[in-house]
Amino acid sequence: MISTLGILAELLLLFFLSKKLIQNIYTLFYLVIRNRPVALSIVTLLLFPGTVIHELSHLFTAEILGVRTGKLILAPESIRGSEIQAGSVAIVKTGPFRRILIGLAPLFWGMGALFVVSYFQNIPYIVAFYLMFSISNSMFPSAIDMKESPGPILVVLIFFSAAYIAGIRLSLSGQPLEIITTLLYSLVQSLGIVLAVNIGLLLIIHVLIVLLGSFQNFKKG
Repeated sequence: MISTLGILAELLLLFFLSKKLIQNIYTLFYLVIRNRPVALSIVTLLLFPGTVIHELSHLFTAEILGVRTGKLILAPESIRGSEIQAGSVAIVKTGPFRRILIGLAPLFWGMGALFVVSYFQNIPYIVAFYLMFSISNSMFPSAIDMKESPGPILVVLIFFSAAYIAGIRLSLSGQPLEIITTLLYSLVQSLGIVLAVNIGLLLIIHVLIVLLGSFQNFKKG
């Protein structure tokens, strides 16, 4: 229970941190290059491994659930303001609950990828940190991914809440409980490492933005 709450808390923090970090990275490159499309393209390139996992997660999950898929795009499709659509996969219209699973797929596949990266100790640190950065900042479902999901998600939450209030519990014991507990604690540790990496990057980039802004203002003066 504690590890489950820890994972939820880490994911929530990572969700807000990710948006701030990506925006700051874009701001830093824009201050240096002074070209919005180029700055956004650089950010997209940095996030490319995560984008691949994100879109393939939709694709594989849809295929597993028997939902037909179409064209897969892993290159930037459009630039609007400071937002960029890094890729997409065509999926035919399906039922709401399968759509939820397909929409949430990048989150679960992303967490699995983070666990794998943090598990293999023979990966060079610089490569591991880069993959953690890229995956963790690309694994959250977009508004487009979840546009048909609020209603069904609310139904599921009501169902599980009612079951919990009624005293219905799912309990495990023995080896299955031990395996799940080990996996949950390992995931907590992996997400903790990811948070540390992203917080460190956010602080460094924020300092660089402040210094660069001060330098440019000094030159103008």
